[in-house]
Amino acid sequence: MTNSRVLVIDDDPATLQLVRSVLEANGHPCLTAASAEEALAIVDSTPGIPIAISDINLPGMDGILFLERINSYRTSHAPPRVIFLTAYPRLDFAVAALRLGAIDFLTKPVRPKELLRAVSVAVE
Repeated sequence: MTNSRVLVIDDDPATLQLVRSVLEANGHPCLTAASAEEALAIVDSTPGIPIAISDINLPGMDGILFLERINSYRTSHAPPRVIFLTAYPRLDFAVAALRLGAIDFLTKPVRPKELLRAVSVAVE
């Protein structure tokens, strides 16, 4: 399924650009946010985003807390399914993320094929 919008959350502009370019080149329009707070505002104002790809180490609210927040939303539309992308893969983060329902846990630098596979699994 193409044309599923993806929200990409990372405080590193180079990572945002790389992930966005890979996804958009493969039929996934992207919205981007540099913080979890900005991402929550986008989720609030743009219902129906099926997937979010988030860094864990973000300024302010981290990715795990972002996932907790969107999981607690009580709205008519489902919150985005979350894929984590981090440069600091720690077992405690992975366990917390998966317990909260994260779809996947990828490490930076991510290979484009790996990223696209994770997105296609999340969309199905």
